[in-house]
Amino acid sequence: MTINSRVQNIAIFIFLVIATCVWVYDIKTYGDIFRNVYIFLAMILIYQRAWGRLVALAISSLIVIAVVFIIKHGFSYIAAHYGEEYARISMRPINAKFNGFPSGHTATAFIAVAFICHFYDRRWVFLVALIAIFVGLSRIITLWHTPLQVFAGGIIAFCITYFCIKKLKQILILH
Repeated sequence: MTINSRVQNIAIFIFLVIATCVWVYDIKTYGDIFRNVYIFLAMILIYQRAWGRLVALAISSLIVIAVVFIIKHGFSYIAAHYGEEYARISMRPINAKFNGFPSGHTATAFIAVAFICHFYDRRWVFLVALIAIFVGLSRIITLWHTPLQVFAGGIIAFCITYFCIKKLKQILILH
């Protein structure tokens, strides 16, 4: 085991301990903090001076956030103007508002998962996927979303980010 590998293993362990402590402290807070895992990833890219990867992460993040925002507000519009029966899929369990589909928290967490699939080894993919899955679970447990809304948020974000990064790797010549 090299020193770099040992440092990575220690970093993974510390990250998991922090995530577990936040989960135990307050599940809603966990979701609110770790939905931003893509921002933590951006800080690592800045530290590594991986500017091309940072640009790819920023572009794909903006696209995912825009798509999720448009879908959410589209369902709100449909519910308000055409009837709630056409927007039931987007109703939040906690307050019956029609802006829950797809889960934005889960979507932003899965941006990092798709990004990491392209550039990092399996340990990091597993760690970030675990963090993102628990973000989705936190949204279900706290009744902000249904399982379908969470699943859709994760799938939409993963697919868009994965294919954006794949295309941007060709354009920006990323390694």
